[in-house]
Amino acid sequence: MRDKNKKTAGVVTFRNSQGIAVEAVLVNIANNYAVFEVYNSYSIVQLSEELTDIKIFKKDELVYSGKGSVSGILSVGSNSICSVDLVDNNFIYNSDYKNNLEKEINQFLINSEKDFYLKPSFISDVFKIALFFQSVKKFVSKLNLYKQDDFLKNSLNPLIKKGLNCLDIFEKTALKIEPKNIQIYKKFVQKTLHPLLLCSPFIFRTFAKPLGFAGDYEMVNMILREPFEGKNLYAKLINGVFLSSPVAVAHRNRIEIITEKLKDLSKKKAENNKQLQALNIGCGPAKEIEDFIKEKECSELFSFKLLDFNIEALGYAEKVLKKRMEETGKKVNIEFIQKSVREILRSGIKDKKKFFFDFIYCAGLFDYLSDNICKRLIKIFLSRLKPDGELLITNVHKKNPHRYVIEYILEWNLIYRDEEDIIKLIPVNYSKKVYTDFTGGNTFWRLKMFLSKNNNGLYQFYKEEYEAVFLKKIRIFAIFSLIFMLIGLFGKLRK
Repeated sequence: MRDKNKKTAGVVTFRNSQGIAVEAVLVNIANNYAVFEVYNSYSIVQLSEELTDIKIFKKDELVYSGKGSVSGILSVGSNSICSVDLVDNNFIYNSDYKNNLEKEINQFLINSEKDFYLKPSFISDVFKIALFFQSVKKFVSKLNLYKQDDFLKNSLNPLIKKGLNCLDIFEKTALKIEPKNIQIYKKFVQKTLHPLLLCSPFIFRTFAKPLGFAGDYEMVNMILREPFEGKNLYAKLINGVFLSSPVAVAHRNRIEIITEKLKDLSKKKAENNKQLQALNIGCGPAKEIEDFIKEKECSELFSFKLLDFNIEALGYAEKVLKKRMEETGKKVNIEFIQKSVREILRSGIKDKKKFFFDFIYCAGLFDYLSDNICKRLIKIFLSRLKPDGELLITNVHKKNPHRYVIEYILEWNLIYRDEEDIIKLIPVNYSKKVYTDFTGGNTFWRLKMFLSKNNNGLYQFYKEEYEAVFLKKIRIFAIFSLIFMLIGLFGKLRK
C-alpha cells in the first residue's frame, strides 16, 4: 500500500500493453530512463513491455510525455520497482529545470568521462562486428541464391557460424560494462548495428514490438518457422543467424518437450478411454497443440483450455487449430479464454463449470514476471490440479549465452532463473524436482501430484478449495431462504 507520508521525486502515470491505466511514484529520472515504484500489485508491468501515454511529473510540473520500454523489475514486498527506457525525446523543461540548467550542464561535464566513457575495446569489437556484416551484405548481393532455399541452408552455413561467433564476441565485451552505463552503450550499439540488422523480420518485430510487448505470438512463430525469411538474401541470412542462437534453439526445444509430455499423458490415459483436462496459461500460437493434433491419434482424448491476454494470439491459435482438425478429421475440444495475469490474480481461473485439470502448463510467461507474482500464480495453478494431475513450468535459464545480445540489440529483457531460483518459488511440502534440458537454456519444474498422508500441502489446497465451494453454496441457499421469508412476511402484512 502506498505510504502517503513518504517523500517522492514525483508521480508517473501510464498505460500498459493491455491498456490499463496505472499510477506510480517516481524514484528517479535521467536523460534516457526513469525509475518508479508501482504500489498496486494488480497493475502488472512485465519486462520488455511497451508502456504508452507516459506522463512524468516533478513538483506538479510535466517533465516527460511519450512511450517507454520496461527494462528492469525488482519486487519489494507487494510492490515493484520498474526501470523504463524512455524512447521518445519528449522532455518538457519546466521552470525549475531551466533555473538549474547551467548547474546540470556543469555536473554532466564533470561526470561525463567517469559515467559515460565508452571503452575503446567495446567500440572496437562493435565496429568489427559491423564491418563483418557490411562485408557479408556486399558479398551476398552478388549471389543469385534467392529462391534456392534448400541449397541456401547448406551453402550459407559457414557465414551463419561466423555470425554466431560475432554474437559470442559481443556477449563477452558487453559483460564488462557496468550496469549504470548500459543505456549509453546500448544506444551506441543500436546506432551502429541496427542499420545492418533490422532487415531481419525477427529482429525488427522483436525490437519494434507492434503489439506492445516482446514474446508475442508471431515472434514465437518466427522462432519455430523456417529461419530463412526476409526480402532478400542478406535479410534471410541475418534472420538465420539470430534464429540459430542458443535462446531460439532452447525455445524450440521447450515446445518439443511439452508436445512429448502431451503424448506421454495420452498414452497413459488411452487405456481408460478417459478425457483429459489440460490448461495452458499464456498459450501464444499453441504450436505444441497443433503438432500434437497432427501426429497423435489419441489427441481427441484431451480437452484444452487456452488462456492468453492477447486477443490476436487467441484468434490466430483458434484459426490454426481448427484448420489442423479439419485436415486430420479430428475433433478436439478446445476453449479459448482471454484473461490477463492481472485478472487471474484477482479472481482466479473462472470457468462456467469449475474444472480441475490433469495437466497445467505455463511455458514462457514466468520469463517476464516477478517472483511474487510467480508464487501467487503457482498457488492458483496448484489449487486447480486433480489429485493425480501434473504441473509444468518453464523459465529461461541464467546461463543464456546471448543475454546481452538480445538486451542490447533487440531490447528483449527477460527474468532469468536457474534451478535455485525456481525452487524459491515452490510452496513448502511440494516436490522440488527442477531440471534443465539438453540446451541448458530452459529451467523446468515438473510436479506430479498424488494424494498421500505425507502430502499435507496438497490436502490443504483441496480442503480450502472444496470448503470455499461448500460455503458459497450455503451463502446462496441462505440468501434465497431470506428472500422467500421476506416475501412471505410482506404478504402477511398486506393482508
